[in-house]
Amino acid sequence: MILFPLHGIVLVTCPPDSKDTCDKDNRECPSRPCPTQNCAENVPGCPTHTCDTGKRECPPQDCKEENLPGYCTEQTRSCTHSGVNYNNGDSWRSVESPCDICQCLDGYVRCEREQCYTPCRNPAAPPPNTCCPVCEGCDVNGHEVPNGAVIPVGDPCEECRCENGNMVCSYVYCPAPSCNNPVYHADECCPRCEQCEYESKVYGNGESFTSKSDPCLQCYCSAGEVFCRNMAASCPTSHCTHPARHRGECCATCNDCQYDQRVYANGVMLRLPGSGPCLHCRCKGGNITCHEKKCPPVHCSNPITHPHLCCPSC
Repeated sequence: MILFPLHGIVLVTCPPDSKDTCDKDNRECPSRPCPTQNCAENVPGCPTHTCDTGKRECPPQDCKEENLPGYCTEQTRSCTHSGVNYNNGDSWRSVESPCDICQCLDGYVRCEREQCYTPCRNPAAPPPNTCCPVCEGCDVNGHEVPNGAVIPVGDPCEECRCENGNMVCSYVYCPAPSCNNPVYHADECCPRCEQCEYESKVYGNGESFTSKSDPCLQCYCSAGEVFCRNMAASCPTSHCTHPARHRGECCATCNDCQYDQRVYANGVMLRLPGSGPCLHCRCKGGNITCHEKKCPPVHCSNPITHPHLCCPSC
């Protein structure tokens, strides 16, 4: 059964298989009444009906002006959309199509497509039950990327990030290598120094070594650069007056004696620079002890003094 609005009245068309058909003389239809219809369709009932080429005509309902809102006059202006009733002037987003904004206007539903303004090149998908993409993330090849995240592009020399719906890319800056033979890797943009050259010697990446010029320098090779640390401060305190530090060692010990940048073995006799032949010194346990020789009296008028001897002789 189909309802047709026609000049303020509603015509009801009987289906082809219906028995309610008009006769040849266009006389009154059988006693079957019009279908029950509500006030919104302006046809509350069907007190009379006449035949007109197979159609039954139902007169409109008279609505009084003094009716309160929500009744006859108000109901004729309301709308029903997707099973939901709306008052005149209401606006809503269509459930079936979130991009359609609908409004009830005097009993008619009018829907218009929402116009989206998305000021970014890679907007993210619309949130649930909304229409327009948003610039709070990026859509890259169908994958959602959060704002600020790195976007892999397959080129190690190009770095891309998601910035408010835009994929912003820049080329990677490679500093000058600090070695003579840097190594290139397929998945890296910049060459790496996997060896270090220090004091005319080559060391492998991660190798630790002691400086040849200063045994207190403990060095480490890392990505072509040498990092050294002076270990002199960690040497134990020497409990002697002249501790000695041998070549290739960082810390001085009391095993031998050192005086005026010269090392003397433990127990040996030594002559200190600038001292006379009468001063006799010895190294003992890192300490230098000295005593001066006393000369006996000479019994001659012209004693002879030798430069390398302590006492004069006749």
